[in-house]
Amino acid sequence: MTICRFTILILAILIFSYCKKEKKEEVEIVKKSTIIGFNQNWSLLPPLTQALMSNTLLLKPQMIRYPGGTITYSWDWRTGIKIGGNPLLTHPVEDLKTLQTNTNVQYGFVPDILNKTIDDQVEMLSAIQNLGIKIGYIELGNELYLPQTDFVTAFPSGTEYAAKANIWMAQLKNVFPKAKISVALQCRDDNSVNARLNEWNEKVIAAINNTIDAYTYHVYIQPGGNFAARKKDFEDVVNTTNTGNKELWITEYGNQNDTTEVNYYRSLDSLADYIENYPKVTIALNHLISGSIRGKISKDGNNFTTEGKLFLTRAEKRK
Repeated sequence: MTICRFTILILAILIFSYCKKEKKEEVEIVKKSTIIGFNQNWSLLPPLTQALMSNTLLLKPQMIRYPGGTITYSWDWRTGIKIGGNPLLTHPVEDLKTLQTNTNVQYGFVPDILNKTIDDQVEMLSAIQNLGIKIGYIELGNELYLPQTDFVTAFPSGTEYAAKANIWMAQLKNVFPKAKISVALQCRDDNSVNARLNEWNEKVIAAINNTIDAYTYHVYIQPGGNFAARKKDFEDVVNTTNTGNKELWITEYGNQNDTTEVNYYRSLDSLADYIENYPKVTIALNHLISGSIRGKISKDGNNFTTEGKLFLTRAEKRK
């Protein structure tokens, strides 16, 4: 009888210890640190003066996106110029190394899966890697769910996009085995009359290879909207989209209201807090460092905008 009680006691201790370990591991996953930084349209980035790099350093970005969002589809990486753009704003790949040396930033890369060949984009990433820059995070395209004619022609639905992404992912994983790769999901109004947009997430997830590492969302407070409404919309999408245990990358977020709107900065600050602390989000990139009215640094890189001062305060609070 004594032996039986002793055995039961030992089993109870083991079960308790196991459950406690599982609970601890779950907490550690929830508290996983988020990479914080900025999306940047490199065709709008001013020349890399010491002032621009010093001010960028003050913002403490851990990641900068290259070459940015929609610019991906008109970016000539060999010359560092937007096709048909301003030739004075030139950023050859060597500039990535210069900026990294001065800010210790890492990069998230967006190869052009729409217009370029996989071989061309592997050549781009290899040229960057040869500069001593780690190829750690790759997004397969930017917002291809939008109803632009060339997007729809290339990818009539999320199924065709996922099929091409699977081919690219296999080759990229072969050349850059340590890189994490994501595909684009939409995070917009699911009541849209656009069936392609509504069905995008479901079709991508159904067709994508399970070796995918992450899914990308872009989260903007729309003109006339507010943080509370955007938060609800985001949660509605995330909670009804079966991404399993994959990471979520928010590689663009921001407030698209006019900066004079009374709650503009408060809403943006709340959105930043929310995105950076959302449990499954491992990358949170605000839009953008420089190049527009919502840039953090002025167009010449010498001064901080009001929005920039908000993000300076946020940076100072981080360890």
